Amino acid sequence: MAAVVVFGIYETWFAGAATADAGDCLNAANWTATSVVSVGDPEFEIVDCGDPKAEFKVMRRESGTDGTCDPQHRRYTQGGSGRDFTLCLDPVK
Repeated sequence: MAAVVVFGIYETWFAGAATADAGDCLNAANWTATSVVSVGDPEFEIVDCGDPKAEFKVMRRESGTDGTCDPQHRRYTQGGSGRDFTLCLDPVK
């Protein structure tokens, strides 16, 4: 059980959106076409941009949760434990 908790913490803070940078593509495991991209939801996974699972491309990454994005991009923020950031996302599909 402890291993599952540690893996969950790792995935939240050191993988997916937490390590994504400009140019990376992301798959959003539980996102739907009508969803607003918001903190903690969806669960992102970095994928190859040529992968059919790629749903968003990271256009810009900023430190802090108060970053701004161009109007045509979706804004995703994540904060906590000093790892606050904002991603500006462009839908791939």
